[in-house]
Amino acid sequence: MKKILLSFLILMPAYIAAKTSVTFDLPDYFPNLDSQAGIAESFQNKIDANGDFIAEANMLSNISGYPVGSVLIGVFPHFTAGAGAALGFSNLKYFDDKAVDGSFPAVGFSPVVFFGTGISDKVDIIGKFSYFDIFYYNPDSINKVSEYVKIRKFKMVGIGGKVRYKIFDEAVVVPFLLKLEGINISAGADILRGVLEMRREIDGELGSFDLDPDGIGSASEGNYPVTYDGELDGSLKWFQISAGFNANAYFNIAKFINLYTGFGCAFGFGHFTLSADSSVGLTTDPIPVVNPTGELGTAEMESYSKYYPYPVIPTYVLGLEFNLFMFKLTAETMVNLKNKEDVTLTLGARFQF
Repeated sequence: MKKILLSFLILMPAYIAAKTSVTFDLPDYFPNLDSQAGIAESFQNKIDANGDFIAEANMLSNISGYPVGSVLIGVFPHFTAGAGAALGFSNLKYFDDKAVDGSFPAVGFSPVVFFGTGISDKVDIIGKFSYFDIFYYNPDSINKVSEYVKIRKFKMVGIGGKVRYKIFDEAVVVPFLLKLEGINISAGADILRGVLEMRREIDGELGSFDLDPDGIGSASEGNYPVTYDGELDGSLKWFQISAGFNANAYFNIAKFINLYTGFGCAFGFGHFTLSADSSVGLTTDPIPVVNPTGELGTAEMESYSKYYPYPVIPTYVLGLEFNLFMFKLTAETMVNLKNKEDVTLTLGARFQF
């Protein structure tokens, strides 16, 4: 059964479980394997180590997704529109060998389309929409994915928006080279939810066990290896609602590059849940007299979990935007100041008119 659980870890390498149970249905003459239930606790401990990281990665990706490197879009009818991807990374200390034992790096992501328009010479608004469906791209097309799992459903949807207010006008720092375009403050809110359902065929060895011949004849005495074969179904669901505030300063370098930086704070509520169940058949070598086929019975595993992200995340933002006339390319990162380790990466391309 340990390999069943290992297969589950491979299938979902950084997911979580708060309650896991394993039960066996075997004939009376075979050793009681309920003593193996400790492997459920071991499995739970390993995936418990990742619960907070997954939840926080989802929250970070939800509050990102606004790759606009201008202090203000402009007075109406000026507007901008583009597309990008927002990624949230948690538990990056894994790469420094400082992570909790059994934990893995966690990633949350959200593809976005965004748009914005100026309201006045001081105010603009930006909205975003996130959507992904397996209809557009099936991860099973990646060989390394399809070797392990069959994706049955994968869908996410989100929406968000923010209002920005310019509090400080432009100022020349170095003539013809560096200019402060201004400073703005912003407030916004975001919602994101998703579901992922998958199935995997699993098989392997549970171990070898001595059969007590008492009452069934000495011909049955011996050490019998037990193997399993069956399927594992998993369902992942996540939901996040967040509100955020920022104050950013925007600089223009040689007219072609915008650099912006600032601080903010995000508040949110969300959860990440995992439910999984596995049903496998157990077989062994033919047992003389009592079981010439070697078919023993079944084993069932059930798991359910729910984790919540930390509700307050102070942030530091740094972004870079390249100006190619009306076309803009933007890269932005945000650091979680609570632990100075979790980060985001937002990449975007947009037109500004």
